[in-house]
Amino acid sequence: MPELFTDDDPDYRDTRVDSGIPPPSLSTIPHFDERGPPRGTARGQPDPLMSYNPKRQRNDAPYQRQDDPYQRHNEGYGRHERQHDPYGRNDQRRDPYQRPDHRDERSHRFDHHDGRHHGSDRRDDPYHRPDQHYRSREDPYHRDERHSSDRRDDPYHRSEQHHRPREDPYERHGYPSDRHDSRRSEQRPREDSHRRDDYPRHPDSRTSQDYAASSKHPELSSQGLPPPSKAIEVDFEMNTNFLVCGEDDATAKLSTEDEIVQCLQIKFGGMDELTDYDFVSSADLVQQVNAVKNRLSGTQHEVFTLARSRTNPFDHIDSAIFMNRAATKLAVLDVTFNLMSVTDPSQIFRFADLCGGPGGFSEYLLWRAHTSGQRIHGYGMTLKGEADKEWRVDKFHSDANVQESFTIIDGQDHTGDICNPENIAAFAAEVRQECPSGVDLVVADGGISFEGKQDKQELIARQLLVCQIATMLTSLQKGGKFVCKFFDITQESTAGLVWILYQCFESICITKPLTSRPANSERYIICDKLRFSRPQAIIDYLMKVNQAIKDEPTTQKRVCGVVEHGILERDESFLEYLKMRNMKYAIKQKEALERVEEFVQHPYVRYLF
Repeated sequence: MPELFTDDDPDYRDTRVDSGIPPPSLSTIPHFDERGPPRGTARGQPDPLMSYNPKRQRNDAPYQRQDDPYQRHNEGYGRHERQHDPYGRNDQRRDPYQRPDHRDERSHRFDHHDGRHHGSDRRDDPYHRPDQHYRSREDPYHRDERHSSDRRDDPYHRSEQHHRPREDPYERHGYPSDRHDSRRSEQRPREDSHRRDDYPRHPDSRTSQDYAASSKHPELSSQGLPPPSKAIEVDFEMNTNFLVCGEDDATAKLSTEDEIVQCLQIKFGGMDELTDYDFVSSADLVQQVNAVKNRLSGTQHEVFTLARSRTNPFDHIDSAIFMNRAATKLAVLDVTFNLMSVTDPSQIFRFADLCGGPGGFSEYLLWRAHTSGQRIHGYGMTLKGEADKEWRVDKFHSDANVQESFTIIDGQDHTGDICNPENIAAFAAEVRQECPSGVDLVVADGGISFEGKQDKQELIARQLLVCQIATMLTSLQKGGKFVCKFFDITQESTAGLVWILYQCFESICITKPLTSRPANSERYIICDKLRFSRPQAIIDYLMKVNQAIKDEPTTQKRVCGVVEHGILERDESFLEYLKMRNMKYAIKQKEALERVEEFVQHPYVRYLF
């Protein structure tokens, strides 16, 4: 018999070691010739303690249990392999009811045709039980109901254990995945009785075909399946470039308010008159954005909201510690442009919030001042009668201290309608009564519901913008700041309102905060350092524009401009700045809308930010 644990032993290379550690070589065992025999042992004679070695006992006289029920089965196992088992892998004294080693691949072979083990495997498997059935390697998750009683009798069977892989959320909807190919799924359907399809699904857990049927998209059913995941490049940059009035051309800066009024002129046109988008923007980009909006117009509100949230990484910020998302927008603008800076910290910082209901802007300003130890007081006017626009001061943050720091003004008719000139005058009178010089900051975040009229939101928002600018001029002190929300600035009339702000302030900046959804057209104009204190001539002109817009349904004449066309054309710095900002935001909005549209078509695409 060859010596055990030698490199020349032919059975050495075939030895199966479950621990993964190879058997020791002869070179690693010390020789007795060099180091001498153990103490108390003569050279050449066996160690008497070796007779108590269990391994030596197994080799000399293998122990057989008399009541071993599998003795006849193990008799077919080769004697030579039993003798050359240095790690006791085939030890017959092991518990006959011990489960087979899960690493032994031979114990998992099963014949699906007759439900029996192969005969050769039974001869080679020393732990085979005649009443034990194994699952197949070809289908490791096959569940054979014929042997359910065997599983109940098996002391190692766990009734709560389901031998199936973790469900892939894409596999259920027919999407290709790393584990299952779509062709394989068609050829051999799953036989698992505990599929996720058997459980009731959430109403929104619909397939892409369901979304295609619900949303009126002509292209949804023809497009192929998207990849499981898609990376989106996140833009962390905001525009902070101010346009300084008269910096490039000194003649563009008008010195007095009378000179500004001489350049103002109301231009009327037909109700269906086409707009020259190339004047302050790009007609191609405007058409592309409107085309995507029209394709998404038939999408269900729940689906569109989910798609808009999943494709915008900053949407997860939501309202943070405030009552709504408007507060986080103003927080970004405040951090970027330092809106609450004051020359004298001992003075009370005063602000006016126009059309700010339910109060996100005011909540942030009050919280910001009180948490930093700054004295502050605010005045607000918003439309009453609508739940989403009325003041909800009870929802303000506890640190805002709104009871002592905020005054609500409803106007003369107690409606809070800023488009009413009498309400504007009443608001200005009350503010000037408490602070004759005016407030330090005016914020205007007015909005109108554009549902079903996304392509006309700029025309609908004109009157609101005119009244907000007029109210600001009546209550803002000289040198103060103004933050106003605009939408698209592609109409000449809207561009004229921006030009008026450009002339009334030292500098303006058109920007979009990171927390503002990229799929919408909103942007904010930051106006720094008002040049005139309560310019009444400009305020009166804006009131005329307000009345003209209000009379459009009667006169059937649309207000197409508020500044002479030639004045805007000659101010090249202003036109270039406005056009570049419009094109930049149009491109970003188009890309964001296309991502939303893709998610609506394939709602189970995973976006990576």
